[in-house]
Amino acid sequence: MASVPPTLSKTDGNSPSLVSVQAKGQVEGLFFKMTVTQKYRNDTGHNLELVYTFPLSHGAELMELKFRLGGREMTGVVMEKRLAEETYEETLADGDTPVLVSKSSEGLFTVNLGNLLPGEEAEVEYAYAQLLKVEDGRIRVVVPTAVAERYDDLHETGELRIHESVEVSRSASYPLSLEIDLIGIVSKASVSCPTHIISIKNTKNGRVKVALSPVAWLDRDFVLLLDDLPAGSFALSAASGDGMAVLASFLPPRPEKSCPVLLHVLVDCSQSMAGKGIGTAVRALGFVADNLGPDDYVSLSRFGNFVEHLTRQPFKASPEKIGDLLKHIGTIEANMGGTRLDLALQSTLNDLKDPKNAPKNKALLLITDCQVGGLHALRKTATSAGVRIFTVGVGLSPVESFLRTLSDLTGGSAEFVTPGEEVARPINRIFRHIRTPLPEKARIDWGVKVAWGSGIPKSIFGGDSVNLFAFTDEGIKSPPTLRYEIDGEGFEVQAGDLERTGDTCLARLAGAAQVASLESLELDSRGFGDRGKEILALALKHRLVTAHTNLFLAHKRLTDKADGIPFLQVIPQMVPKYGTIDRFKVADHNLPAAKRLIAPKSEKAPHKAAAKSPRIHHTLQNKAKAVGVKADSRPMKTSGSEWRPKGFIDGEGPVSLRPGVGTNMDKLKGSAARFSGIISEINLAAEKRDASGGYLYGSFSGLLNSPEVAEKLKGAPNPLSFFVDLAGLPQEEAMVQAIALICLALAQAKGLSDRVLKLILGEYPLA
Repeated sequence: MASVPPTLSKTDGNSPSLVSVQAKGQVEGLFFKMTVTQKYRNDTGHNLELVYTFPLSHGAELMELKFRLGGREMTGVVMEKRLAEETYEETLADGDTPVLVSKSSEGLFTVNLGNLLPGEEAEVEYAYAQLLKVEDGRIRVVVPTAVAERYDDLHETGELRIHESVEVSRSASYPLSLEIDLIGIVSKASVSCPTHIISIKNTKNGRVKVALSPVAWLDRDFVLLLDDLPAGSFALSAASGDGMAVLASFLPPRPEKSCPVLLHVLVDCSQSMAGKGIGTAVRALGFVADNLGPDDYVSLSRFGNFVEHLTRQPFKASPEKIGDLLKHIGTIEANMGGTRLDLALQSTLNDLKDPKNAPKNKALLLITDCQVGGLHALRKTATSAGVRIFTVGVGLSPVESFLRTLSDLTGGSAEFVTPGEEVARPINRIFRHIRTPLPEKARIDWGVKVAWGSGIPKSIFGGDSVNLFAFTDEGIKSPPTLRYEIDGEGFEVQAGDLERTGDTCLARLAGAAQVASLESLELDSRGFGDRGKEILALALKHRLVTAHTNLFLAHKRLTDKADGIPFLQVIPQMVPKYGTIDRFKVADHNLPAAKRLIAPKSEKAPHKAAAKSPRIHHTLQNKAKAVGVKADSRPMKTSGSEWRPKGFIDGEGPVSLRPGVGTNMDKLKGSAARFSGIISEINLAAEKRDASGGYLYGSFSGLLNSPEVAEKLKGAPNPLSFFVDLAGLPQEEAMVQAIALICLALAQAKGLSDRVLKLILGEYPLA
């Protein structure tokens, strides 16, 4: 079955010029290297300057830039930011084609491609490298592809310039192909992917090739889990100028002692969390309650545009009080508007008073999809409170760099849970971290004098690798050793005998760690200061793209130079795949009391197209009758002024929206959240029923386009073709009945029995 993008097609003749993205990479040991090719084509009738902002995972560093146009290939160089921008403008004015790649914000980069003429095709290729971590025998490889809409205005905060954008478009659709080779010890790992359907093949050279199957889209992060790894400590060195760069990776043991905690739980209930996000958050909160002991104290708060402290003050987690906590958890919905994380942190840390007998071990657990920016503004709030912040990122496109940096600054840790991924493991892990006291007297013995060495992290967690870099003028003669104490117990971890490597990325990643440490000092002092020249010199030495340097190249046109100022085209992001229906942009209109759920992909007279569609099956009535749904397959009559074809359910089918009166949005959002919980549970139930069947993510197009389900759907009604006219019912009742109909079709397509479906519906009541 052909793969269909989960969006509407744009018909104005001026569609985004990004055609596709191809990614090929490899994981060898803890090193992850990826080459990404962005293909562009100018289908407009005028000269274009293209601007596209894309994400990189936490700790990833750009290594190389190449550009191909007209059969010629060029390689970029790292330049001081001001000089690179001036050269870019001069090249643009001369009618040639420059390419500029800059670091826009934490985890965000922007490519500028100037003077792409009508009909021309070009490729921008960049390579990046990243040092991974082993966490309890697992390596989590993340390839972020989607940049979700942020609550904060990153232009106002200065994190994005005016021409850079993270705006999404309902009409954007960019296919993604991806391959990753697993080399060496990681080729023996158990491989799984909670976000996409993948193929796994053993190659002749002993590698394992993981690939997307079928083609995917830039609408969610790609996550690859490598489990059952026999991890250990090791040390590597590589030449760096006249000296050596050293990586020491330590795997500390777990301490036997754990301590009670005063835990503030803060859950994101903004609109972007509706659907899969809030469903995952609620499940996570259930495991939080299971992990609390009688000596712990806990508070529960939720936030959006404002903060609501559900428990008012922290209380001792006795069995009776845990019951009250579970009742509060059961009321949580994603209905609080935007995401004022700054306000939520300040209120939780400052307004909730500690009980007299509460444990000294104080922590804050933040559960969020992190659709915010403004990390710089939160640094002072986070670090001055003296509380370790632990984060759980949920959803398909959480801002990984934001959450990991926030946790690292305070001595906490970060976990991530995508829809369909187990929740118990990351929550249990994060509680082990929360109960681990801060290390004392931590130090590292490199064996020789070092010119620079990484600072030891504020927290050291047993079973999680600690990666530290150093530069030395001479070779290391003895294995590096990490020493520290936890609650009076001494620990000593040796990195092992030093091995040499000719891989140049080790020295560049070490240089990036040194730059990051200096930049962190500058941010804490709120100024560029005297370290500015040192940061710039290091970035140029190690060829790094930082806040002070850019990658630049210029394609000199021998003929056909561009004439005049090009039109600026900012490439929009795809709509991230959320299990939500309240991300519609309908100005001030409520959703209508009469609503047609799934519309055909036609923007011209869609109601007429629906009336003629042969896919409106007579079996709809039988399906409706089976679940007691009062439904009618006749298309709704809408005038041209009322037709709004740009809403989505689960990021998939377009939805008609009309002005309505008196809609209870809170109830509708609650139904949406429960809907996504049901979808997730249907997927999990199907996965448990047939573990070898592979993961099928909870979206309609993914379900229908997978070969496994396509076979089951032969001769059966397509769930996407169901048209429901529920004009005579109240809004919330109509929504509930429509959800029941779709869930039934989805469960039947996955081969689940009616008994299993009833159990799921009992767990997530629709009413």
